[in-house]
Amino acid sequence: MTAIPTKGPLPQPRAGGASMTSTAGAASSFVPVDPIKLLRQYLLLFIAAGATSIVVGVGAFFVLRKYSPVFRTNVVYQVLPIERPPTERSEGQDREEFERFAATEARVITSERILRNAIRSGQTMRDNAIWMRSFKSSAGLVDEPEALRDLKERAGARVVAGTQFVELTVSTNVRDDAALIADAIHSAYFDDLRQRTSRASTEGKDALSRERTAIQSRLDSNEAATRKLISENQLTGTLETSSDGRNQIEVLQPQIADTSQQIERLRAEVRSLEGQVSADGVVAYSKEQVELADRDPIVSGLRERISSLRSEDAALARMGQGENHRDRALLRERLASAQSELDAERESALKKLYDADLDRARQGIRRAEAALADLNTRLETARTRENAAALARAQIEVLQSDRANLNLELTRVQRALGDVEQIEQMWREGRVGRVRLVEAPSRPDTMAFPRLSVIVPLSVIVIMGLTVGVVVLREVLDLRIRGASDIALIPRLRLAGVVPIASEDPSNPKDVETAYRDAPTGAISESYRLIRAMVSKRLGEHSHKSLLVLGGAPGAGATTTAVNLAMGFAGSEQRVLLVDANFRRPALHKVLKLAEGPGLSDVLVRSCEIEQAIQPTSTPGLDLLSAGVRDQRVPERLSGEQMTRVLREAAAKYDMVIIDTAPGMIAGDGVALANRSDATLMVVRAMGEKRGLVARLRDQLADTRTDFLGVVVTCVRSSTGGYMRKNIKASYEYQNADNG
Repeated sequence: MTAIPTKGPLPQPRAGGASMTSTAGAASSFVPVDPIKLLRQYLLLFIAAGATSIVVGVGAFFVLRKYSPVFRTNVVYQVLPIERPPTERSEGQDREEFERFAATEARVITSERILRNAIRSGQTMRDNAIWMRSFKSSAGLVDEPEALRDLKERAGARVVAGTQFVELTVSTNVRDDAALIADAIHSAYFDDLRQRTSRASTEGKDALSRERTAIQSRLDSNEAATRKLISENQLTGTLETSSDGRNQIEVLQPQIADTSQQIERLRAEVRSLEGQVSADGVVAYSKEQVELADRDPIVSGLRERISSLRSEDAALARMGQGENHRDRALLRERLASAQSELDAERESALKKLYDADLDRARQGIRRAEAALADLNTRLETARTRENAAALARAQIEVLQSDRANLNLELTRVQRALGDVEQIEQMWREGRVGRVRLVEAPSRPDTMAFPRLSVIVPLSVIVIMGLTVGVVVLREVLDLRIRGASDIALIPRLRLAGVVPIASEDPSNPKDVETAYRDAPTGAISESYRLIRAMVSKRLGEHSHKSLLVLGGAPGAGATTTAVNLAMGFAGSEQRVLLVDANFRRPALHKVLKLAEGPGLSDVLVRSCEIEQAIQPTSTPGLDLLSAGVRDQRVPERLSGEQMTRVLREAAAKYDMVIIDTAPGMIAGDGVALANRSDATLMVVRAMGEKRGLVARLRDQLADTRTDFLGVVVTCVRSSTGGYMRKNIKASYEYQNADNG
């Protein structure tokens, strides 16, 4: 008999409701990591990471070899012990002195003074080392401070423990630079060593070197002054005998002569035109001017008009009209008028032509005179430049004479330096003081870095370490429910059972919602049998009849769990009623292939009785109360007294009432129904819900009257904590073995 009340306020949460969740109260929030499980779960990832790390290592090797190789060369010196008479030798003192001397020399080799001298005096390195190019300006000057700082990082010296050797190591990115830089440092060090062992010889060599430097500086200044004179005075030719000024003079002089002749011609033309005017102002026009005036359109028109009048007069005369005839008299008057007009127009045209010729000649004189003045100015400028060029050539001759003298002096100094170097040749071939060169600088045969044997293992260690670290961190920080072990991490929560994912069930059920009926020997069915046994035991202990199946989130498998449990209880010869209280998205009628209504919503509004709404299913002992007509499905009615009455009547007629409702994450229907149900079973999907959601629903259910049985985890994969695949397979084979 159910304990659901019919009147009065709802009871407070039972003491048993709190105690039944206390088993996990002391669970730690630390997420245990199973290395075997991680290995199986991320095996492909680890294999891919391993392959990727090898590829990255090989790729990094080739990239570093191309863009950042390191070549290393060594220079080895032997430090000899101090020579003492046998009577003065002391093994302890000699050893201490030797170690101090060797350490001092190792420090001197890479001291700032030696390295700076190597940069300054290592001419071969300055000219040929690619390393030096980054410290040279466009003018060829070396940035010594920057070069020195970089050289300090590239060069190192140490005493080889247990030996008499001091080793100088130089590392560069260019193969040939290693030997060049090491040789420069070695030379600077031996020069310094010779200075300390033979001050007199060194001072003489230094004086000659300074003199050579001074002479070379004077030669450079001489060459720069010569180039400056040639550039400023635009001297051309191999012997600097020509210049731009002289070339301009040669071009301007003929132009000035031609312009002067042009002015004279124009002035003669002006004088000729002015001579055409007589003393009384009458102009004697030239033949060309008269011809041009006669070709004037107006003059030509008047001539044609006069010719026409004369032809007309002749025609009248042939007709017999006399000279005194009125028509001929009028015609003669017109002829005289036209002749007068012709004379006037002809005189006007001649005057215009005369004035135009005179004006053209005068303007030509002005333009030519202006051009002549400009040419004379340019000629004067060119002569000034030629004078300066002549002076520059004289200065160049003096500079060339000085350069010849400086070259003679430089030859003398270099010969003297050669003599000093011959004296010091024995130092180069042997030892200097207590230091002897054992291994000279040489071009490295192989790269010191990168090395394939180092890069690839390092890449594997780094990438695999990062991959494993990310995987472990992800496992630790992943708050999703992955399996049974994650339920134990939530305080005051117990595990009711786990259901494997359908893809790992060897029986391969067609519909997981009805797996208990369709595949009774499968892994899913067996999981629900175990859950049914636990639920049956807990319900029997408290005489409970109604069970609310509450999903955490959509897709958690609450409907699947409710149907399979209902079929399981029905299979144990119990009368079971499935109630679809999911008014948001009902599905039980679809799973069991029954009508949608009438159902629970119709019973709640009293449009029909519960007996009329209950539908029998194909499973013996199992009936369904569907959600009902869509228009009547109002979620608020699930928390009313009518819902309490419906559950009481159902519990009176059935051995078990299983209620399916909307997920707790999206609706509060589950909490409302929990206050009207004897027990509640929460369902969550593996890799779907987070522990925080489950804990929140646990706290909400703790405030209700229901007996919270625990959590069912569905869709559990064997790699994430559910049944091991081999155990599932073994169980299936055992149940389906041919016993015949």
